[in-house]
Formats: sequence, structure tokens, C-alpha cells
Amino acid sequence: MTTPKIIQIIEDIVYATLGGQNSEVHKKQFEQASLATYVIAGLIGIGIFVAAIAFIVSMLI
Repeated sequence: MTTPKIIQIIEDIVYATLGGQNSEVHKKQFEQASLATYVIAGLIGIGIFVAAIAFIVSMLI
């Protein structure tokens, strides 16, 4: 079993956020990496999203 590359983890986070990933792919990818990897990647993704929203709002005000 090989560990997924960072780009695959980012793709998984994006697909999960948008709801575009089927359950078989989700299970396969989740079995290859640890829970901590996905939690950290998810928190980074949320941080980037919040920063982007804050930037857009500050530009509009």
C-alpha cells in the first residue's frame, strides 16, 4: 500500500468539500493515509478558505 501524494490529498479535500467523490474512491484513499493527514489537510484548506473570504470582504468594504 502506497501513501498518497500531497496533490491527491488536496484533490480529496476539494472533492469532499464539493461533494463530488463517490464512496469507493473515498474508502480507497482514506485507507492509504492516516486520519491525522486528512485532518491537517482539511484544517489548512479551511484556513485558506477563511482567509480568502476575509480578503474578499475587506476589498468590498
